[in-house]
Amino acid sequence: MSAEIQQQWRFLKSVISYQLSVINPVGVWWGIKKCQNTPSTNWCGVSPKDLSTGGFSGHICFPHEFLNQPARTYCLLFTVKSRLIYRLRLAFSTLPNIQAWLTTVVILLLFTAIALPLGFYTHFLKFEFLLTSPVKIILIIAGCLIIPAILEELVFRVLLLPHLTENTAIIQQLFWGFTSLISFIIYHPLEGLTVYPPGKETSLNPVFLLLVALLGIVCNFAYYQSGSIWTPVFIHWVIVVAWLLFFGGYAQITP
Repeated sequence: MSAEIQQQWRFLKSVISYQLSVINPVGVWWGIKKCQNTPSTNWCGVSPKDLSTGGFSGHICFPHEFLNQPARTYCLLFTVKSRLIYRLRLAFSTLPNIQAWLTTVVILLLFTAIALPLGFYTHFLKFEFLLTSPVKIILIIAGCLIIPAILEELVFRVLLLPHLTENTAIIQQLFWGFTSLISFIIYHPLEGLTVYPPGKETSLNPVFLLLVALLGIVCNFAYYQSGSIWTPVFIHWVIVVAWLLFFGGYAQITP
């Protein structure tokens, strides 16, 4: 193996071990423990200046210029993958404390104070209790917990927004918050136009989209302040269930 190839492999290995060391103790054993007897350098003989900080402090781990293009691509993909795994693990394992839950309740009340007057004024909402069997009501409540609450919060909050432990700059939080919000809004009419035609008319309603935008904002804030998926899931779940069961939502999205 040539010296250049050895150098590339050593650097790539150090990058991977760094990422693993953040999310998995195996990385420490593989990337650091084996190289702790190399005092003049760090990370398996690679100078610290050659190794990006990478990982979860707002930087993308990008190889030094001596890496060839496949190695660059692999490192970038590995970094993105490890970042997403990190976010998933923390979002689901972080349990909100009392303060986070109180903040969530306040956020939900603020949403209600804005959404109900707007919905009634535009006649998008109306008091209409869903008269159906108890079994169907239970299925609706349970189903809404999975879709849309958990699934949509997983995609539009957990995967897109930096976790609070990443210590990202405010400008980055605003950028990803805006990206998450726009994606969340666009998703709903696309869903009505493609996978769920019965909801097409509702999904294109400007009032509905305005309420979706408001929901996206409050869920973004709930996730940012708690670092847990469960606070935005709770908000999303309660709002959708209330709309379907008490405010005519079920009739608006069913044939």
